[in-house]
Amino acid sequence: MRQITCLLALLIFATAACGGDDGAEAPADSPGVLAAGVEELITVDHTFGSGPAPFSTYLILDTTDPAAGTGMSSDDATVRPLTKDERAAVEAVVSAYGTLQWIDDADDFRTEDLRPTVDGAVI
Repeated sequence: MRQITCLLALLIFATAACGGDDGAEAPADSPGVLAAGVEELITVDHTFGSGPAPFSTYLILDTTDPAAGTGMSSDDATVRPLTKDERAAVEAVVSAYGTLQWIDDADDFRTEDLRPTVDGAVI
């Protein structure tokens, strides 16, 4: 089966909406914001026709990163691990559409031509 590639800009959205001033703490509403953002990306804001995106596995960064998906490097001060509550909220949404695998570096999960290394996955 041919792998379909799409780089979800989830963490760009998440950082813009949820990043603290120093990147160290998450606002109280960040789990809900992250979950809503992920659901929007899976069900509406993808480029794979109508309905949910056609993937069985979602490879999602376990940190906030304002430069994710841009090709630019992040300032380490702006990157922070997702909290337990943020991860739980994202897991609850993704479980309705497929399997979630937390990753720490998207480059470790894509080929030179930007296809995920996991069949049926999206990063």
